[in-house]
Amino acid sequence: MNRSRYACIALVSAAALLFQVAQTRVFSATLGYHLTYLVISVALLGVGSGATLSGLVDRRRRRPSVPMLALAAGASAIGALLLETHVDPASLLAVSIVVAYAAGSMPFIFASWIVVRFLRDDPAHAGRLYAADLSGAAVGSLLGFVGLPLLGAPGLYGLSAVLAATAALAVGGPRLRLAVAAAGAVTAMVALTIAGDAIASPQPGPDKTRVYGGVITHLATRWDPYARVDAVHYRNQETGILYRFLMSTDYTGPRPDADVMYLDLNAATQVLDGSGDMQGLRATIIAAPYELVTRPHVLVIGPGGGIDIQNALVHGATRVDAIEVNRGVSGLMRGQLADYNGHIYTAPGVTVYDDEASWS
Repeated sequence: MNRSRYACIALVSAAALLFQVAQTRVFSATLGYHLTYLVISVALLGVGSGATLSGLVDRRRRRPSVPMLALAAGASAIGALLLETHVDPASLLAVSIVVAYAAGSMPFIFASWIVVRFLRDDPAHAGRLYAADLSGAAVGSLLGFVGLPLLGAPGLYGLSAVLAATAALAVGGPRLRLAVAAAGAVTAMVALTIAGDAIASPQPGPDKTRVYGGVITHLATRWDPYARVDAVHYRNQETGILYRFLMSTDYTGPRPDADVMYLDLNAATQVLDGSGDMQGLRATIIAAPYELVTRPHVLVIGPGGGIDIQNALVHGATRVDAIEVNRGVSGLMRGQLADYNGHIYTAPGVTVYDDEASWS
């Protein structure tokens, strides 16, 4: 059997799994983490539809070639990204769900069509073909984990298109049309990696919400396997409005300004201005535990924007250990936001671990 078929089936399977991983991140940032499971039903719809189309269409004398199906899988991945990120679920939820199913299932349809055709055409090698399918899927899932922080979710859609175009070349040979299509896929991946937010920013946008008022400045974005992280500054806002729900209504003293980090759709964590007066933290509800202890050694699980670390230091903690699972958060706190937050992640007596908080 032609080995190019094994390469093709592995590549389209990798492209499909990578696309699925990318969709979970985009759906979590636009629809909410609890609706990322929508990706599973979208994938199953596409796989079943592709198998059905193979059974109905491939019996005919004229049928689409495998290279064309592979290119269609790559093109539909880019198309799905553009459609899914230009519909705002906050105002058009029904439309966004329809788009998620209609556009999100297309790459799976074409990938499934290719796999089923190979299995139908050569059932004697079904075991080896299926092994190539599973191997490609495994590689695709690993590429999603490794590539997300480097390329961002939009870049993963582009990488999925590149893998699909490479599959077309593997089985179709070095034809000019296929080579041009592959070059186009690489160009799309580079563009989506460099300018993903300008081309396909997840809705409802990096500011997430306007409940705090003021003029919104989007400071930074990080993609991480756990979440998309957006740092936002609200200008012309009341000082301390981002965390006033924590404070006693009787407190009238100074309050440091704050930015906010959003994780995916709307999980938020405050980033206090490290140059401000932190004594106001003594009037917050999170100060309550320190009425029971003096000079404690504090463990913070999920420090986020650092307000719990600052609270511990204000109350005289001798040492603060913190565990942050999201490297996108810790990267911003140690990087672009470090000057603003007063380098709280690397302050004297503070150690922040990038890890999962678990007991062994």
